[in-house]
Amino acid sequence: MSLVYGFDPYVVVFHQRMDLTAPLALFRFTLQTLGVSRDAPGFLALWVGSLTLYLCIRVLVLPFYWYNTAPLMLTQMEEIKRCGYGLSIVLFVCVPSLHVLNIYWWSRGFMSFKRYLTNRKAKAN
Repeated sequence: MSLVYGFDPYVVVFHQRMDLTAPLALFRFTLQTLGVSRDAPGFLALWVGSLTLYLCIRVLVLPFYWYNTAPLMLTQMEEIKRCGYGLSIVLFVCVPSLHVLNIYWWSRGFMSFKRYLTNRKAKAN
């Protein structure tokens, strides 16, 4: 079995699906850059939707991704070794690092949202 037909499609589809979260996050960032207040109508819903989509598409699926791809990678270790160090670095350093960054970025976004809600509640009182 070739790497291309083995587990490579899982990796490609998984990382392409991550791009589904970009439009909401970029739209929210654009609104912030243009000076739209976080208290504007719809901004809170956009923020919640962005966080939820990011969580569902990029973070919650990570255990399933590794559960499905790890056995495929382990069965093809000889072919991975023949491809050289570049593929090994991508598979065992870059991809896990990206996944750790996704968890970190989501937690930063969630903490920012939580801080906003706390400050908003304090202002209301």
